[in-house]
Amino acid sequence: MKKLVISFVLIFLSLNISAAISQDGITNLKQLDSNGIIELISGNQLTGFISDGPFQGPVVQTFFKNGKYETIFEDKIYKGVWKVENKKYCSKNNTASNFNCVYWYTGNKDGGTYAYIIAQGKIFHQYHEVTSAVQLNSGDSKTVTKSTTTQKGAATDLPKMSGTIPFAQDGNCVGKGVREYYKGNFAAAVRIWKPCAKKDGITEPGGHAMNNLVHMYYHGLGVTQDYGLALMWLKRAKSKGFQYSKFDTGHDCNAYNGCRAKEMIKVIEVKKVKEDERRAAEEKKKAKERKRIADAKKAEEKRIADIKKTKRTIDIELQKLNDNFKKLQNLKLDTLKSKANKLISEIEKNTYSDLGTLKDFKQRLIKINSDIDKEEKRIADAKKAEEKRIAD
Repeated sequence: MKKLVISFVLIFLSLNISAAISQDGITNLKQLDSNGIIELISGNQLTGFISDGPFQGPVVQTFFKNGKYETIFEDKIYKGVWKVENKKYCSKNNTASNFNCVYWYTGNKDGGTYAYIIAQGKIFHQYHEVTSAVQLNSGDSKTVTKSTTTQKGAATDLPKMSGTIPFAQDGNCVGKGVREYYKGNFAAAVRIWKPCAKKDGITEPGGHAMNNLVHMYYHGLGVTQDYGLALMWLKRAKSKGFQYSKFDTGHDCNAYNGCRAKEMIKVIEVKKVKEDERRAAEEKKKAKERKRIADAKKAEEKRIADIKKTKRTIDIELQKLNDNFKKLQNLKLDTLKSKANKLISEIEKNTYSDLGTLKDFKQRLIKINSDIDKEEKRIADAKKAEEKRIAD
Protein backbone atom coordinates (compact mmCIF):
# COMPACT_ATOMS: atom_id res chain seq x y z
CA MET A 1 0.00 0.00 0.00
CA LYS A 2 2.77 2.28 0.85
CA LYS A 3 4.17 1.45 -2.50
CA LEU A 4 1.42 3.31 -4.29
CA VAL A 5 2.07 6.43 -2.33
CA ILE A 6 5.70 6.25 -3.15
CA SER A 7 4.90 5.92 -6.79
CA PHE A 8 2.82 9.10 -6.56
CA VAL A 9 5.68 10.93 -4.93
CA LEU A 10 8.23 10.04 -7.52
CA ILE A 11 5.94 10.61 -10.46
CA PHE A 12 4.96 14.10 -9.38
CA LEU A 13 8.17 15.28 -7.80
CA SER A 14 9.31 16.75 -11.07
CA LEU A 15 6.02 18.64 -11.40
CA ASN A 16 5.49 19.85 -7.87
CA ILE A 17 8.23 19.93 -5.27
CA SER A 18 6.03 21.60 -2.68
CA ALA A 19 4.81 19.27 0.03
CA ALA A 20 2.11 20.44 2.42
CA ILE A 21 3.19 18.37 5.42
CA SER A 22 5.09 20.74 7.65
CA GLN A 23 8.47 19.76 9.06
CA ASP A 24 8.07 22.23 11.90
CA GLY A 25 8.19 20.67 15.33
CA ILE A 26 9.66 17.33 14.20
CA THR A 27 12.46 16.14 16.47
CA ASN A 28 14.72 13.09 16.61
CA LEU A 29 14.31 12.51 12.86
CA LYS A 30 16.07 9.24 12.10
CA GLN A 31 16.63 7.53 8.77
CA LEU A 32 15.77 3.84 8.78
CA ASP A 33 18.21 1.29 7.45
CA SER A 34 17.09 -1.71 5.40
CA ASN A 35 16.22 -3.80 8.47
CA GLY A 36 14.34 -0.90 10.01
CA ILE A 37 12.23 -0.41 6.85
CA ILE A 38 11.41 -4.11 6.61
CA GLU A 39 10.48 -4.29 10.29
CA LEU A 40 8.18 -1.28 9.91
CA ILE A 41 6.26 -2.24 6.75
CA SER A 42 6.60 -5.96 5.97
CA GLY A 43 3.31 -7.73 6.67
CA ASN A 44 1.74 -4.52 7.93
CA GLN A 45 -0.87 -2.00 6.91
CA LEU A 46 0.07 1.68 7.39
CA THR A 47 -2.47 4.46 7.71
CA GLY A 48 -1.52 8.08 7.15
CA PHE A 49 -1.67 11.17 5.00
CA ILE A 50 -0.21 11.98 1.60
CA SER A 51 0.56 15.51 0.44
CA ASP A 52 2.06 15.97 -2.99
CA GLY A 53 0.61 18.87 -4.93
CA PRO A 54 -2.90 17.87 -6.05
CA PHE A 55 -2.57 14.49 -4.31
CA GLN A 56 -3.61 15.19 -0.74
CA GLY A 57 -5.61 13.13 1.69
CA PRO A 58 -5.71 9.96 3.76
CA VAL A 59 -3.94 6.90 2.44
CA VAL A 60 -3.88 3.27 3.54
CA GLN A 61 -1.07 1.03 2.36
CA THR A 62 -0.63 -2.71 2.90
CA PHE A 63 2.79 -4.30 2.37
CA PHE A 64 2.48 -8.06 2.08
CA LYS A 65 5.39 -10.27 3.01
CA ASN A 66 5.40 -11.83 -0.45
CA GLY A 67 6.70 -8.53 -1.86
CA LYS A 68 3.39 -7.21 -3.14
CA TYR A 69 1.59 -4.08 -1.99
CA GLU A 70 -1.86 -2.58 -2.17
CA THR A 71 -2.68 1.10 -1.75
CA ILE A 72 -6.08 2.70 -1.21
CA PHE A 73 -6.27 6.37 -2.09
CA GLU A 74 -9.45 8.30 -2.92
CA ASP A 75 -11.44 5.04 -2.91
CA LYS A 76 -9.22 3.56 -5.62
CA ILE A 77 -7.02 0.50 -5.16
CA TYR A 78 -3.52 0.41 -6.64
CA LYS A 79 -1.32 -2.69 -6.66
CA GLY A 80 2.34 -3.40 -7.31
CA VAL A 81 5.51 -4.94 -5.91
CA TRP A 82 8.06 -3.68 -3.40
CA LYS A 83 11.55 -4.46 -2.16
CA VAL A 84 14.20 -2.96 0.11
CA GLU A 85 17.82 -2.49 -0.91
CA ASN A 86 20.68 -0.20 0.10
CA LYS A 87 18.63 1.42 2.88
CA LYS A 88 15.95 2.41 0.36
CA TYR A 89 12.38 1.32 -0.21
CA CYS A 90 11.77 0.60 -3.90
CA SER A 91 8.46 -0.03 -5.59
CA LYS A 92 6.70 -0.10 -8.92
CA ASN A 93 3.05 -0.45 -9.72
CA ASN A 94 1.75 -3.11 -12.05
CA THR A 95 1.86 -0.78 -15.04
CA ALA A 96 5.40 0.52 -14.46
CA SER A 97 8.61 -0.96 -15.85
CA ASN A 98 11.12 0.51 -13.40
CA PHE A 99 11.40 0.70 -9.62
CA ASN A 100 11.37 4.05 -7.85
CA CYS A 101 13.23 4.28 -4.53
CA VAL A 102 12.88 6.58 -1.51
CA TYR A 103 14.06 6.83 2.10
CA TRP A 104 12.03 6.13 5.23
CA TYR A 105 12.35 8.05 8.50
CA THR A 106 10.81 8.12 11.94
CA GLY A 107 10.48 11.22 14.09
CA ASN A 108 8.67 12.78 17.02
CA LYS A 109 6.05 15.49 16.74
CA ASP A 110 3.27 16.78 19.02
CA GLY A 111 4.24 14.20 21.61
CA GLY A 112 3.88 11.26 19.20
CA THR A 113 6.07 9.14 16.93
CA TYR A 114 5.46 9.09 13.18
CA ALA A 115 6.88 7.39 10.10
CA TYR A 116 7.74 9.57 7.10
CA ILE A 117 8.66 9.25 3.44
CA ILE A 118 11.02 12.05 2.48
CA ALA A 119 12.25 12.95 -0.99
CA GLN A 120 14.38 15.93 -2.05
CA GLY A 121 14.16 17.27 1.49
CA LYS A 122 10.33 17.34 1.50
CA ILE A 123 7.88 15.22 3.50
CA PHE A 124 5.31 13.66 1.20
CA HIS A 125 3.91 10.94 3.46
CA GLN A 126 3.17 10.83 7.17
CA TYR A 127 1.94 7.68 8.92
CA HIS A 128 0.41 7.44 12.36
CA GLU A 129 -0.81 3.82 12.56
CA VAL A 130 0.65 0.39 11.86
CA THR A 131 -1.61 -2.67 11.81
CA SER A 132 -0.55 -6.26 11.24
CA ALA A 133 -2.07 -7.48 7.98
CA VAL A 134 -2.80 -10.80 9.71
CA GLN A 135 -4.76 -9.03 12.44
CA LEU A 136 -6.79 -6.63 10.29
CA ASN A 137 -10.06 -8.50 10.71
CA SER A 138 -9.61 -8.82 14.47
CA GLY A 139 -9.13 -5.10 15.01
CA ASP A 140 -5.90 -5.75 16.89
CA SER A 141 -3.66 -2.87 15.87
CA LYS A 142 -0.73 -0.93 17.17
CA THR A 143 -0.24 2.75 16.55
CA VAL A 144 3.01 4.41 15.71
CA THR A 145 1.74 7.44 17.56
CA LYS A 146 2.14 7.59 21.34
CA SER A 147 0.65 11.02 21.96
CA THR A 148 -2.49 11.53 24.02
CA THR A 149 -3.27 14.89 22.41
CA THR A 150 -6.88 15.09 21.28
CA GLN A 151 -7.39 18.77 20.39
CA LYS A 152 -4.67 18.87 17.74
CA GLY A 153 -2.01 16.38 16.80
CA ALA A 154 -1.86 12.61 16.97
CA ALA A 155 -3.89 10.62 19.46
CA THR A 156 -3.24 7.27 21.07
CA ASP A 157 -4.88 4.47 19.02
CA LEU A 158 -6.10 6.97 16.43
CA PRO A 159 -9.03 5.20 14.76
CA LYS A 160 -8.94 4.95 11.00
CA MET A 161 -11.61 5.74 8.45
CA SER A 162 -13.08 3.00 6.30
CA GLY A 163 -15.91 2.71 3.78
CA THR A 164 -16.60 4.92 0.80
CA ILE A 165 -16.74 8.41 2.28
CA PRO A 166 -15.67 10.89 -0.45
CA PHE A 167 -12.97 12.43 1.66
CA ALA A 168 -10.81 13.71 -1.19
CA GLN A 169 -13.33 16.02 -2.81
CA ASP A 170 -12.38 19.58 -1.93
CA GLY A 171 -15.94 20.84 -2.46
CA ASN A 172 -17.39 18.28 -0.07
CA CYS A 173 -17.80 19.29 3.58
CA VAL A 174 -17.34 15.70 4.74
CA GLY A 175 -14.11 15.45 2.79
CA LYS A 176 -12.80 18.76 4.11
CA GLY A 177 -13.35 17.58 7.66
CA VAL A 178 -11.71 14.24 6.97
CA ARG A 179 -8.69 15.99 5.52
CA GLU A 180 -8.33 18.02 8.73
CA TYR A 181 -8.86 14.85 10.75
CA TYR A 182 -5.95 13.05 9.13
CA LYS A 183 -3.75 16.11 9.61
CA GLY A 184 -4.48 15.81 13.32
CA ASN A 185 -6.66 18.96 13.37
CA PHE A 186 -9.49 17.23 15.23
CA ALA A 187 -11.21 20.33 16.59
CA ALA A 188 -11.23 21.84 13.09
CA ALA A 189 -12.78 18.64 11.70
CA VAL A 190 -15.58 18.83 14.28
CA ARG A 191 -16.25 22.47 13.42
CA ILE A 192 -16.61 21.51 9.74
CA TRP A 193 -18.81 18.46 10.36
CA LYS A 194 -21.35 20.04 12.72
CA PRO A 195 -23.01 22.33 10.13
CA CYS A 196 -22.43 19.63 7.51
CA ALA A 197 -24.47 17.18 9.60
CA LYS A 198 -27.53 19.43 9.33
CA LYS A 199 -27.78 18.77 5.61
CA ASP A 200 -30.22 16.16 4.42
CA GLY A 201 -29.23 12.91 2.81
CA ILE A 202 -27.56 9.75 4.07
CA THR A 203 -24.83 9.53 1.48
CA GLU A 204 -23.98 13.16 0.78
CA PRO A 205 -23.25 14.55 3.23
CA GLY A 206 -25.46 14.63 6.35
CA GLY A 207 -25.35 10.98 7.41
CA HIS A 208 -21.59 10.72 7.02
CA ALA A 209 -21.00 13.93 8.99
CA MET A 210 -23.27 12.68 11.78
CA ASN A 211 -21.43 9.39 11.85
CA ASN A 212 -18.10 11.20 12.00
CA LEU A 213 -19.31 13.24 14.97
CA VAL A 214 -20.25 9.97 16.69
CA HIS A 215 -16.66 8.91 16.23
CA MET A 216 -15.24 12.16 17.57
CA TYR A 217 -17.39 12.25 20.70
CA TYR A 218 -16.93 8.52 21.23
CA HIS A 219 -13.14 8.84 21.26
CA GLY A 220 -12.90 12.40 22.62
CA LEU A 221 -11.06 13.76 19.59
CA GLY A 222 -11.23 17.55 19.29
CA VAL A 223 -14.00 17.57 21.87
CA THR A 224 -14.51 16.39 25.42
CA GLN A 225 -15.37 12.69 25.36
CA ASP A 226 -19.12 12.42 25.77
CA TYR A 227 -20.96 9.14 25.19
CA GLY A 228 -24.28 10.95 25.52
CA LEU A 229 -23.53 13.20 22.53
CA ALA A 230 -22.05 10.25 20.62
CA LEU A 231 -25.33 8.40 21.19
CA MET A 232 -27.35 11.42 20.10
CA TRP A 233 -25.48 11.76 16.81
CA LEU A 234 -25.60 8.01 16.18
CA LYS A 235 -29.37 7.90 16.62
CA ARG A 236 -29.73 10.86 14.28
CA ALA A 237 -27.54 9.14 11.69
CA LYS A 238 -29.60 5.95 12.05
CA SER A 239 -32.82 7.93 11.61
CA LYS A 240 -31.41 9.13 8.29
CA GLY A 241 -30.84 5.55 7.22
CA PHE A 242 -27.11 5.45 7.96
CA GLN A 243 -26.86 1.90 9.22
CA TYR A 244 -23.10 1.46 9.63
CA SER A 245 -20.42 3.15 11.69
CA LYS A 246 -17.61 3.67 9.19
CA PHE A 247 -14.99 4.26 11.85
CA ASP A 248 -13.14 1.51 13.65
CA THR A 249 -14.25 1.71 17.28
CA GLY A 250 -12.43 -1.39 18.42
CA HIS A 251 -15.43 -3.73 18.29
CA ASP A 252 -15.76 -6.98 16.36
CA CYS A 253 -18.15 -5.95 13.60
CA ASN A 254 -18.27 -6.20 9.83
CA ALA A 255 -14.65 -5.83 8.69
CA TYR A 256 -15.50 -3.46 5.84
CA ASN A 257 -18.65 -1.61 6.84
CA GLY A 258 -18.02 -1.46 10.56
CA CYS A 259 -20.62 -1.89 13.28
CA ARG A 260 -24.33 -1.62 12.56
CA ALA A 261 -25.89 1.44 14.10
CA LYS A 262 -28.16 -0.63 16.32
CA GLU A 263 -25.14 -2.59 17.58
CA MET A 264 -23.20 0.58 18.27
CA ILE A 265 -26.20 2.12 20.06
CA LYS A 266 -26.12 -0.80 22.51
CA VAL A 267 -22.35 -0.49 22.91
CA ILE A 268 -22.49 3.25 23.57
CA GLU A 269 -25.52 2.96 25.86
CA VAL A 270 -23.57 0.54 28.07
CA LYS A 271 -20.57 2.86 28.03
CA LYS A 272 -22.79 5.84 28.80
CA VAL A 273 -24.25 4.09 31.85
CA LYS A 274 -20.77 3.28 33.09
CA GLU A 275 -19.57 6.81 32.30
CA ASP A 276 -22.57 8.31 34.11
CA GLU A 277 -21.80 6.11 37.12
CA ARG A 278 -18.16 7.15 36.99
CA ARG A 279 -19.08 10.81 36.75
CA ALA A 280 -21.58 10.46 39.60
CA ALA A 281 -18.89 8.84 41.74
CA GLU A 282 -16.46 11.56 40.70
CA GLU A 283 -18.98 14.28 41.53
CA LYS A 284 -19.62 12.65 44.91
CA LYS A 285 -15.89 12.64 45.52
CA LYS A 286 -15.66 16.29 44.45
CA ALA A 287 -18.60 17.20 46.71
CA LYS A 288 -16.86 15.50 49.60
CA GLU A 289 -13.69 17.41 48.83
CA ARG A 290 -15.61 20.67 48.57
CA LYS A 291 -17.13 19.98 52.00
CA ARG A 292 -13.73 19.18 53.42
CA ILE A 293 -12.34 22.44 52.07
CA ALA A 294 -15.35 24.38 53.37
CA ASP A 295 -15.03 22.77 56.81
CA ALA A 296 -11.30 23.48 56.85
CA LYS A 297 -11.97 27.10 55.89
CA LYS A 298 -14.59 27.42 58.60
CA ALA A 299 -12.24 25.90 61.17
CA GLU A 300 -9.46 28.26 60.10
CA GLU A 301 -11.77 31.27 60.37
CA LYS A 302 -12.74 30.14 63.88
CA ARG A 303 -9.08 29.66 64.79
CA ILE A 304 -8.23 33.17 63.61
CA ALA A 305 -11.20 34.59 65.51
CA ASP A 306 -10.10 32.72 68.68
CA ILE A 307 -6.57 34.07 68.28
CA LYS A 308 -7.85 37.64 68.02
CA LYS A 309 -10.10 37.18 71.04
CA THR A 310 -7.30 35.59 73.06
CA LYS A 311 -4.90 38.41 72.15
CA ARG A 312 -7.45 40.99 73.31
CA THR A 313 -7.75 39.16 76.64
CA ILE A 314 -3.97 39.00 76.97
CA ASP A 315 -3.71 42.74 76.36
CA ILE A 316 -6.30 43.42 79.07
CA GLU A 317 -4.71 41.06 81.60
CA LEU A 318 -1.21 42.33 80.76
CA GLN A 319 -2.29 45.91 81.41
CA LYS A 320 -3.86 44.78 84.67
CA LEU A 321 -0.64 43.03 85.66
CA ASN A 322 1.39 46.17 84.96
CA ASP A 323 -1.02 48.13 87.14
CA ASN A 324 -0.55 45.55 89.93
CA PHE A 325 3.22 46.05 90.12
CA LYS A 326 2.83 48.82 92.69
CA LYS A 327 0.82 46.45 94.82
CA LEU A 328 3.51 43.78 94.47
CA GLN A 329 6.12 46.32 95.55
CA ASN A 330 4.10 47.72 98.46
CA LEU A 331 2.90 44.34 99.70
CA LYS A 332 6.38 42.85 99.33
CA LEU A 333 5.07 39.93 97.29
CA ASP A 334 8.46 39.04 95.86
CA THR A 335 7.51 35.54 94.69
CA LEU A 336 4.55 36.81 92.69
CA LYS A 337 6.62 39.71 91.42
CA SER A 338 9.27 37.30 90.09
CA LYS A 339 6.60 35.19 88.37
CA ALA A 340 5.04 38.31 86.85
CA ASN A 341 8.40 39.54 85.46
CA LYS A 342 9.13 36.13 83.98
CA LEU A 343 5.70 35.88 82.34
CA ILE A 344 5.91 39.40 80.88
CA SER A 345 9.36 38.59 79.44
CA GLU A 346 8.03 35.41 77.78
CA ILE A 347 5.12 37.30 76.25
CA GLU A 348 7.35 40.07 74.88
CA LYS A 349 9.77 37.57 73.33
CA ASN A 350 7.01 35.47 71.73
CA THR A 351 6.79 35.90 67.93
CA TYR A 352 4.24 33.18 67.20
CA SER A 353 0.48 33.35 66.94
CA ASP A 354 -0.01 29.76 67.95
CA LEU A 355 -3.41 29.55 69.63
CA GLY A 356 -2.24 27.04 72.21
CA THR A 357 0.66 29.29 73.30
CA LEU A 358 -1.57 32.35 73.45
CA LYS A 359 -4.18 30.54 75.51
CA ASP A 360 -1.44 29.45 77.91
CA PHE A 361 -0.30 33.08 78.29
CA LYS A 362 -3.89 34.17 78.87
CA GLN A 363 -4.55 31.58 81.58
CA ARG A 364 -1.26 32.36 83.36
CA LEU A 365 -2.00 36.11 83.28
CA ILE A 366 -5.50 35.60 84.63
CA LYS A 367 -4.16 33.35 87.38
CA ILE A 368 -1.33 35.64 88.47
CA ASN A 369 -3.65 38.67 88.55
CA SER A 370 -6.11 36.61 90.55
CA ASP A 371 -3.34 35.51 92.94
CA ILE A 372 -2.32 39.15 93.43
CA ASP A 373 -5.92 40.13 94.22
CA LYS A 374 -6.18 37.23 96.67
CA GLU A 375 -2.91 38.13 98.36
CA GLU A 376 -3.98 41.77 98.61
CA LYS A 377 -7.25 40.72 100.22
CA ARG A 378 -5.50 38.24 102.51
CA ILE A 379 -3.07 40.88 103.71
CA ALA A 380 -5.85 43.44 104.20
CA ASP A 381 -7.95 40.94 106.14
CA ALA A 382 -4.97 40.01 108.31
CA LYS A 383 -4.25 43.66 108.99
CA LYS A 384 -7.84 44.34 109.92
CA ALA A 385 -7.92 41.35 112.23
CA GLU A 386 -4.70 42.45 113.90
CA GLU A 387 -6.07 45.97 114.42
CA LYS A 388 -9.21 44.52 115.98
CA ARG A 389 -7.18 42.27 118.24
CA ILE A 390 -5.12 45.21 119.50
CA ALA A 391 -8.23 47.30 120.05
CA ASP A 392 -9.78 44.56 122.13
